[in-house]
Amino acid sequence: MKKSILAALLLSTAWAASGQGGGRAASVIVSAVQTEELVDRHEALATVLANESITLSSTVDDTVAAIHFREGDEVKAGQILVELTQDEEKAAWEAALAREAEKRSALRRIEELRAQELASAAQLDLARAEMNSAAAEVRARRAALDDRIIRAPFAGVLGIREVSPGAYVRAGDAITSLHDLSLFKLEFSLPESWLAALDDGLELVARRPQSQTRHPAVLQARAVQLDPSTRSLRLRALLQASVAGVAPGGLMLVELRSRPRQTLTVHEAALLPAADGQRVYLLQEGKAVLQEVRIGARRKGRVEIIEGLNAGQQVIVHGANKLRPGSPVQVLAVYDGSMPIAELLRRQGSGE
Repeated sequence: MKKSILAALLLSTAWAASGQGGGRAASVIVSAVQTEELVDRHEALATVLANESITLSSTVDDTVAAIHFREGDEVKAGQILVELTQDEEKAAWEAALAREAEKRSALRRIEELRAQELASAAQLDLARAEMNSAAAEVRARRAALDDRIIRAPFAGVLGIREVSPGAYVRAGDAITSLHDLSLFKLEFSLPESWLAALDDGLELVARRPQSQTRHPAVLQARAVQLDPSTRSLRLRALLQASVAGVAPGGLMLVELRSRPRQTLTVHEAALLPAADGQRVYLLQEGKAVLQEVRIGARRKGRVEIIEGLNAGQQVIVHGANKLRPGSPVQVLAVYDGSMPIAELLRRQGSGE
């Protein structure tokens, strides 16, 4: 019996101390629920790629006869860069041309005789077949000759030269590299949680790690399959303009922005985590009212409120640990974000 009375007295004392039942009001700091422009952001590290980039090599084994470029040259599409030894192939091509001319003349004679009914249809067919065979031989010899002339497949800038005149190269040996630097691509990965944002449309900006200057980019391509080890998706974006100080193989930071919207936000200090979600204390008619909320994104000390509050309502951002639902409160200050809450408390305490 005595234990029950003691417990009741202790509970009554705690209740009164906490400000319930019309007791002393707790001092709190409040902040207004605000409407803000908010956008989802994700930052990724990207590798810079040239618009086009290849390693030039030979398709045949032979000796380098001549080199027609210098390292770092800007070249046009189709420009001759390297010639391999081609004397034998050139002689074979010229012989094929002579044979084709001979067979073409023979075909014309047979066609004239056939028109006078002095040659059979079989003779005409044979002459045509021989001429076609000679023409095919010319094309084959020309292709073999062209294999020994290495041209730039597109306009760009040449890299380091890997061969010298007189060197013997095998098929596939690197000769130099060619890079189209008119535009830059960015390759990066996006976590699986952001895949839905790809369909909603993304705004992309990129910057060099040591710079705050942002450059617009547009998503160019995406992989079909996630990387099973990282659960991320490989993406490529195209920079909309040239960027000084950027080279293929370098790094840039890509910022992805999605779902721009007008939304409600509160200071993160107002949140009271619970097992089943988040709550805040609202200030209503001088009392603290516990309100469940559903939150979204967090940005620089503020939290998006998806459900549970209205613009202009006041929530308690300091002193909530002393409250229970229905506690009377005294507003010590209104927090507007212009200074830290600790500084606001210091000024209130010093009477500034």
